Amino acid sequence: MRRTASLIWLAACCGMLLTTSGCMTAAKTALHELRGAHAELLLVSTPLRQQVAACNRLDFTPATTTLGAKLCPPKVLRAFDRNTRDLRKNEKIAAAFSGGEPTLRVDSEIYYYQEKGLLGGAQLLVHVKMHGGDQLLVDALVVAESKAFREGGSSALSEAGVKAIGKFLRKQKNPDCD
Repeated sequence: MRRTASLIWLAACCGMLLTTSGCMTAAKTALHELRGAHAELLLVSTPLRQQVAACNRLDFTPATTTLGAKLCPPKVLRAFDRNTRDLRKNEKIAAAFSGGEPTLRVDSEIYYYQEKGLLGGAQLLVHVKMHGGDQLLVDALVVAESKAFREGGSSALSEAGVKAIGKFLRKQKNPDCD
């Protein structure tokens, strides 16, 4: 017991020493590099879960933007579209949306894109609307962020954002899934 208390005290002292010596910056940077790009799907309105679950086919329309090429380079749209094609090939998504009617159509509009800079993080904000026929079933925002240098570009942010959409869709089809 006494040895455990000594080890805890020693760890606490080392932690305080590292914090005051500036090593936390290095630790934070390492943590951001390990975590990479991540995204979250935020619901604008309550989804119509039963109607989404009833859909048997998944169709992504090409991503759009009204920002123009200077604020949203074409590479961002291409990366997002490439990742949506890859998502449809994912075995879990392919099993959940095996084909046939009705179709769930996913429209994506990129509202904001910022590539990783020297000091700031990278961000991607996408407005996602999912339709079953003419009915809006899901209205959501996808927020993708990265403070990592290796995953601060359009491809990594798009991949994280589309993965968040895929996770949401799997949950709608099977609430007990991961």
